Amino acid sequence: MFVYPIANSSLGTLLGHGATEAIFSNPNMLARCLAFESSLTEALATTGLISDISCQSILQVLQDFEPNLDKLCESTLNDGMPVPELVKAIRESLPSAHRSAFHLGATSQDLIDTALAMALTEFNLEVNSLTHDVEQALQETKRRFGSSEVRGRTRMQTALPIRFGDRCQTWHGQFHQHSQQLNFLGPTVQILQLGGPVGDRSAFGDQANQVAEIMAEKLSLTNPEGSWHSQRAHLTTYAAWLATLSGILGKIGQDLALMAQAGELHFENAGFSSAMPHKRNPIAAETLVTLARFNATLVSGMQHSVIHEQERSGAAWALEWMLLPQICVAAAASLVTTCRLLHSLQSIESRCGAPIHKGA
Repeated sequence: MFVYPIANSSLGTLLGHGATEAIFSNPNMLARCLAFESSLTEALATTGLISDISCQSILQVLQDFEPNLDKLCESTLNDGMPVPELVKAIRESLPSAHRSAFHLGATSQDLIDTALAMALTEFNLEVNSLTHDVEQALQETKRRFGSSEVRGRTRMQTALPIRFGDRCQTWHGQFHQHSQQLNFLGPTVQILQLGGPVGDRSAFGDQANQVAEIMAEKLSLTNPEGSWHSQRAHLTTYAAWLATLSGILGKIGQDLALMAQAGELHFENAGFSSAMPHKRNPIAAETLVTLARFNATLVSGMQHSVIHEQERSGAAWALEWMLLPQICVAAAASLVTTCRLLHSLQSIESRCGAPIHKGA
């Protein structure tokens, strides 16, 4: 059961991203666990490990099953995860003759990790769309304001004049290069987890790979050579990519906030102060810096989650549950905030303070 401190607070509109939070919500994660069980059941029947009659009985129950979220949350305190109670409740809904066929060969981690992989598949589609929006916003910003002359600064000191387009190119070049890495990293986390009690798939005998192949196809995932119960480096690499993405966008926010401080640009709908009506605060720019620093902090925790002891860790695994969804939410929020910030840019001032260019 995943927890998002920001999602249900008033700060969620500033620091959250509703679509990503929904991807990792308890109902959606549990629905993916049920999809896992359905695909497992069909794969077991196809390979002859359970009967067709048991398969149809299980699929019928899964189709109509509605988890009791309160009971799952309560049992998680004792079991460390919702899966044992979920499996128990489904088994109790089945005719006694078919109960042993349900969840055959799988373990709790198979459900949770596969549900995560399915969530990340959906999230990656969202990130692809959002990165495209940022690309468009950066190009439009350069088109509107690129010819404006601004103060170049090195080591926080005034250097030589540059065009605002030069600064935009720095932002865009780094963002474009980094965003393209998702084409490689995305598939590395969109993988089935099926290992059984100790990760060796032994419960499926000679049909293990066939069972996994059928499940992966049904769930739109890839089938790795074996389980990744205690192999978590790919998730840490992916989290680091997201944190770096937030950092790249945080630089854009930092640069624009500093320009606003120097009076070199103006935003539409800038933030107001409760005590000083003359102020116009660059809220979106500051938010990008906050989100970048937040993800930079969380990704260090993901490094600890690589240290899974023996065949399965409870502590390191649970650490992932706390960190990775929040990293995803913050990265998505960074992308959305960047678009809002760039679209709100109203005018660029010259080096001498006189307006020399306004967006068309």
